[in-house]
Amino acid sequence: MKPEGIAPLVVWLASDDAANVNGRTFFVERGRIGLYSEPILEKQLVKDSGWTIDELFKFMPLTMTKELVNPDPPQPK
Repeated sequence: MKPEGIAPLVVWLASDDAANVNGRTFFVERGRIGLYSEPILEKQLVKDSGWTIDELFKFMPLTMTKELVNPDPPQPK
């Protein structure tokens, strides 16, 4: 996915027309935009001082995303 495919949604979300949209998750792929409903916090990592990039690369695969499976993986071309 190229940035120009996602940019229109980002611009719209930053506009006054999207003032009522808050805390929602969208999916964008090749002309498809999806809105997810995610009311339940399943897992979290907490660190008072915030996370560094290196720490996230170390801890995310071991904790937060360990059991996640992509339901719609990219297809070979």
